[in-house]
Amino acid sequence: MPIEHINKTDTLNEGRVKLNAAIDGANAADVTSKAADTKATQALANSESTQTQLDTIVIDGDSSVEAAQARVDEKGVPHPTLKARIDDGLNSVNQQLAETDERIKRNAPLPIPINTYDGSGQATHPDVLYFENGWGGYKYWMAYTPYPFSDDSLENPSITYSNDGVNWHTTIIQNPIDQPTEEELMVGSYFSDPCLVMNGNVMECWYRFVDAQNGTSVGQRTEYFYRKTSSDGVNWSARETMYVFGPSDTIRYGLSPTVIYENGKYRMWFISGQQAVYYVESSNGVDWTSPQKIDVNWAEGEPATGLWHIDVTKDSDGTYHLISNTDPSPRSLVWAISSDGFEFNKCKTILEPSAKGWDDLNIYRASLLEKDNNTFAIYYSAVNKNSYWSIGLLEGERIDTLKGILPINMHGNLIISKALIKQEFNLSTEKLALKNANAYFSQDEIRFDTQGEKQVKLINTRDKTLQLEPAGSSWVGGVFRSHRIDSRKLEIDEAFSPGSFGMKLLGVINILKDDDRDIEPWIKMLNRGVGGAGFKIFNDNIVDVVRDNGSQGGHLRAGSVIFDGNSTTREGEIRYNKTTKKHQGYDGTTWHNLY
Repeated sequence: MPIEHINKTDTLNEGRVKLNAAIDGANAADVTSKAADTKATQALANSESTQTQLDTIVIDGDSSVEAAQARVDEKGVPHPTLKARIDDGLNSVNQQLAETDERIKRNAPLPIPINTYDGSGQATHPDVLYFENGWGGYKYWMAYTPYPFSDDSLENPSITYSNDGVNWHTTIIQNPIDQPTEEELMVGSYFSDPCLVMNGNVMECWYRFVDAQNGTSVGQRTEYFYRKTSSDGVNWSARETMYVFGPSDTIRYGLSPTVIYENGKYRMWFISGQQAVYYVESSNGVDWTSPQKIDVNWAEGEPATGLWHIDVTKDSDGTYHLISNTDPSPRSLVWAISSDGFEFNKCKTILEPSAKGWDDLNIYRASLLEKDNNTFAIYYSAVNKNSYWSIGLLEGERIDTLKGILPINMHGNLIISKALIKQEFNLSTEKLALKNANAYFSQDEIRFDTQGEKQVKLINTRDKTLQLEPAGSSWVGGVFRSHRIDSRKLEIDEAFSPGSFGMKLLGVINILKDDDRDIEPWIKMLNRGVGGAGFKIFNDNIVDVVRDNGSQGGHLRAGSVIFDGNSTTREGEIRYNKTTKKHQGYDGTTWHNLY
């Protein structure tokens, strides 16, 4: 409806009404205009889609609209034929599957067994040094801490050593090398985060201490980096204070110190602030430069995250490598490089938690080392969804494509930690072979094989029965040697081979009563299909021949019985008197000649 003009004769109120009507009309026109624009835009899109479909019509073949639509993928990209689109999609899926398979293979399939002084076997925060010609008699040295179920009261610096990087020992070292006092533990103080550094031929272990006597939060507590030194890896010096973070300092805390000694000075990196990397250096380990924040630049396409526990190493080419787990959870492992240690570039993810396994929750602190055969190794710690902490191993020629390594020692033996077995380790393959292909274990059989020397098999033959056999032989039965055997029932089968006997016992054989179940000890011999008998002790110094069921009244048949005359005078006994040359019987009072 047209809107009237304002006339000279109109009153002020009549003019207001006409003016408002004009405004309302303008608003309605604006809404209509926008709706028309939207429809026009949609029409243009439909037209372009139709044109795309027309462009993809096959002249000699199916020219339906549906076929044309099928040749346009989910990104709106047209393909010349439907087959081309399917092939492109299949190639994309195969590539994704290959990348997924590659990521799965990166994780270590099993953790490395590490002895911990608390007996848990839950180790974390490894820092490893490699010596091509050995140091202290070993090629590998590791600093680490126990961390059972994240209990920081046991997170104390410990040392272990190895010659193959898999089989680690602690027998000559008294662990931990440092620990809080009872008073410090009561207020929540704790140690953590050890690292190793060489200064000449002296090994140094640096580690963190959180002093919580004035409170546990940042701003209340004081943190320290301590150091101990050793010339042999076994005997360690007294604790030294190397760096202090005070409650009022600008940088009030530091995590995961990593130290390199080069050109006459200590170079140290650590985490502080908003999960950032900081750097300091010192010529004497006492007087330090002011903390300097280090830039870590991410590779294209990599999401920038905070860093949590770092390690910095320098390879033989002079390149500095930084590896760190990320923050927040789920924590992965990332890697970056630098020419001088002041700025790290191309940071990218190289390891993620596994889908299921010992490292399926978070990746934790890792340690990178370069080996003498142009390969790199990463020892990384992780925690699974059951809060169990362990350390695994990756190896390879390129750091971004390292693969998980089974813990097989220099002798070809697979090493499985007791901690892992406690978590109900399940073998998924039918038979797991070692480097020595003749040695393996499967669901029903374990074969031990020292090539060219000795072989034996342990077989699960039937319910509750293990059978020992010589491997590579057709006859049944093996030799078992033990200092002690504890068994509720020990069954000796028929002769193992022609001319041999069922069991050979050497030394003193003790058959003892089971006090827990009140079971009397006895020896039973069974001839299948004929019957059985045995020996049992009812009284002191008396062995009874018993029936098949263990009761008294068994029979003894012998070609001869020799009496030595050393009787203890019990009623019913028979002896041979060497003086009178007569056999005698005892009636409870007097010995009588039998002839």
